[in-house]
Amino acid sequence: METAAQTAVQPAVEAAVQHDDLVVRRAGDRDAPAVAEVWLRSHAAALPGVRRAHTDRQVREWIRDVVVPAHETWVATVGDTIVGMMVLDGREVEQLHLAPSWRGRGIGDRLVALAKRRSPDGLGLWTFQVNGPARRFYERHGFRAVEYTDGSRNEEREPDVRYVWTPGDEDGETDVAEVRTRTLTADDWRLWRRLRLAALSEAPHAFGSRLADWQGPGDQEERWRTRLSIPGACHVVAELDGEPVGMAAGVPGQGDGEAELISLWVAPGGRGRGVGDRLVRAVERWAARTGAEVLRLTVFSGNEHAMGLYRRHGFVDEGPVGDAAPDGPREHVMAKALTDG
Repeated sequence: METAAQTAVQPAVEAAVQHDDLVVRRAGDRDAPAVAEVWLRSHAAALPGVRRAHTDRQVREWIRDVVVPAHETWVATVGDTIVGMMVLDGREVEQLHLAPSWRGRGIGDRLVALAKRRSPDGLGLWTFQVNGPARRFYERHGFRAVEYTDGSRNEEREPDVRYVWTPGDEDGETDVAEVRTRTLTADDWRLWRRLRLAALSEAPHAFGSRLADWQGPGDQEERWRTRLSIPGACHVVAELDGEPVGMAAGVPGQGDGEAELISLWVAPGGRGRGVGDRLVRAVERWAARTGAEVLRLTVFSGNEHAMGLYRRHGFVDEGPVGDAAPDGPREHVMAKALTDG
C-alpha cells in the first residue's frame, strides 16, 4: 500500500476548529478504527469501479500501525463520531475522506482550509481521474491539474491526476504563471469592448455573435454598459503580466439553481499559460457563491481546445442543442455539478 514518507509527529492539537458541533483535531491512537472505517466507506462509495489493492483488514492495520501513529492525521468529528479524515505529509495531502452521509456539508472545505494553513506555501495531491466529484471539489478550492498518468505508478493501476495549489490561486491574486483575474463593472466597458471585439475578430467560429453586430451602429457606449450590467451577472478579465489577455462571463441560467458560463476567450499570446483555467475557476466560484447547483455552457463541435479545457474542469458533454446549421458546426451543451464535496 502506498504511504507517505514518515514525518515527525507534531503537537496533538492546532487550536481546534469548531463550527456548531463540528470539531477538527489531531487523531489519536484510539481513533484508528473509526478513521479506517471512514476510509473504507468513502472509498467504496466514491470508487466502486476501482480495484482495491488491499483487503479491509490490511487497510485497518495500515491505518492503526502506520498512518495514525506516524503521520500528521486529522479527524473531523461531530459529537463522538468521526465523519472525516485527512493525512498530511509536509506539502502533500496524502488522504482526504469523508463518511458518505456527511458529504456536502462543508466538512471537506474545512479540512482543505486547514491543509492550506498548515502548508501556506503550497500543496499537492493525487486522485484518480475517474473520481469526478473529488476533482471538482479540489478545482473549486483552487487546485490545478498538472500531470496525468496511466496509473502504472500506483498500486491500483488506475489512471490518476496530480493537482497542485499555490498561494494566489484565487480571484485577484497572482499564481505561478503571473495570471490575475478581476471582476469588471459597467465603468470598465472600454476594456470589455476591446477584448470582445478582438475575440469576435480572432475566433468568429467560436461565438454565436458576429463582429459586424458590434461594429458601426452597434458599437455604442450605452450598449456596452448594458452588457456589463446584466442583473446578477459576473464579468471577468484575466491579465498576464499586467496585459489583458482573456475574458469570460457568468450569467444566471434559465432554470432555478442554474448558471451559465459565456463569452470565454483567451488571446493567442495568453494560450497555454493557464489563463483559460483561471477564467473558468473564477466563473465557477461566482456561480457557487450565488447558490447555483449546475454551471452550463455551450460550445461548437469541433472546437477541441475549448472542449478539452472544459472537460479538464469537470464539465460533461450533454449533447447537441438545437438544429444543425446547414453550413456550420452544431452547438453542444456541457455542464458541471457544483454541489459535490
